[in-house]
Amino acid sequence: AAAADAGAGAGDAAFDLGRVRRLLATLGDPQRACPVIHVAGTKGKGSTVAAIAAVLRAAGINTGTYKSPHVHAFSERIVCGNGDDVHGVPGEEEEEEFLMER
Repeated sequence: AAAADAGAGAGDAAFDLGRVRRLLATLGDPQRACPVIHVAGTKGKGSTVAAIAAVLRAAGINTGTYKSPHVHAFSERIVCGNGDDVHGVPGEEEEEEFLMER
């Protein structure tokens, strides 16, 4: 914990990812275990995510997406699938409740 707190003062005006990188390195770089594509911006995120997921699924790569906020139903937020089964169908409510409890 001391290593994570080193240099984390509130008076530090410089925005630098160095502290986060050092913390992740101390933890064994857990982010490397799960490849992620983070899509951000003001317009076109939904269609961009849908296109990326479709290309990855077509290549046989397991995909999962999380969107927030949802448009119509909470089940739109979490979509799981791969090239062999679900194909991006929103998860069932029971599965979502199970995941939210964890």
